[in-house]
Amino acid sequence: MSAPTYCIDLISGATGALTGPALTHWPISGSVITMGPGRSVDHVLPGRDRAFFTVLAGAVSIAGRIVTEGQTAWSDPLADTDLSVIGLRAGDGDATSEVLTFSEPPIRQPVAMGGPMVMNTRAETDQAFRDFHTGRFGTVPRQARLQHR
Repeated sequence: MSAPTYCIDLISGATGALTGPALTHWPISGSVITMGPGRSVDHVLPGRDRAFFTVLAGAVSIAGRIVTEGQTAWSDPLADTDLSVIGLRAGDGDATSEVLTFSEPPIRQPVAMGGPMVMNTRAETDQAFRDFHTGRFGTVPRQARLQHR
């Protein structure tokens, strides 16, 4: 059996019949995209969304721009379109490439960040950390995976 062209580990949001395991209070989509050398995928997201793509391994052309491991590329919302398509292409060679991507509509509210927690105020961020450390976030379910061969 040959290696997949690409694999998408869905974290949150939905694609086709799959829904990511993360429960969110905002329409955020997240995934890790793994591509074999020289492989490509068109990442489709709502036109209203802003997205970021962080290369975890390898080098990837993202919308025609080469982004290497540890670098992040951003996309802005498209005003008058339902969907936005961002082309990803893994570099040639022997290694696979991995990209972490999240997208969401802009919230247009104050943002207070603390590590992985993002809330509107510092007090809310502190409460989120307390909730996490006391188990109020619940368990993390198994991840949904989409493979294309």
